[in-house]
Amino acid sequence: MVQDVDNKTLKLMRALLAKANGTENEAEAAIFMARVAKMLQDHNLQEADLATSDATEPMIQRTVNSVDWNPWRIEIIDALANLYFGKMYITRELYKGKLRRAIVIVGRPHNLDITESMFEYLVKTTQRLAKAYSSDRKDILQFEKGCGMRLASRVWKLVRDSAEPVAQVTYEPGKTTLPALYKTELELAKGIVDSICGGNVARAVGHRGGGSAVGAGQRAGDTVSLSGQIGGKGSQRLLA
Repeated sequence: MVQDVDNKTLKLMRALLAKANGTENEAEAAIFMARVAKMLQDHNLQEADLATSDATEPMIQRTVNSVDWNPWRIEIIDALANLYFGKMYITRELYKGKLRRAIVIVGRPHNLDITESMFEYLVKTTQRLAKAYSSDRKDILQFEKGCGMRLASRVWKLVRDSAEPVAQVTYEPGKTTLPALYKTELELAKGIVDSICGGNVARAVGHRGGGSAVGAGQRAGDTVSLSGQIGGKGSQRLLA
């Protein structure tokens, strides 16, 4: 029974199934589906159980938590939100009596789960590489800028590469697969953000110039595999 499965596991299965149905790469889809099939078997569920629940998921807004919001982090979360059929906007929220910057992402819950998981993975990877590069605080910050912005640039390229027009389909209740994720998802998310921000969405400003630490970070960013994971070591990769 679906009710007997914890929410985190359901989110993982739905996210993996959405990726399987949303990719045109047959090998990638097979990997995702194999993982979903194993999890369904472990929890005595059928694929239709996921489709029935997930098909009604609304577009929601979610604040992303971060220790700080420097430009490279904002650029990464912005790119990832778009890659996973959502949008991002910057606002202010009251925290301990003071206004602070808040990053909000808009989209389907399972897409927001993937966005946040990938964001955490890329930020931690950037920080780990920066600390391995130098123990000097200034060099670490400059390395993070170079690496983070390079990773964001690579994710934006994936967004552009996946922006080809696709055929629209209608989801029929009772089918055993989730609907594919199409550009209409982006349009829905954009409509919500535009209604809040009036079309004036703040964007991160790229880092220009910099010393050797920035350059080292950029080179490191080119070598990082865009392969975050959902749910820990046992889950399948989300990006090639």
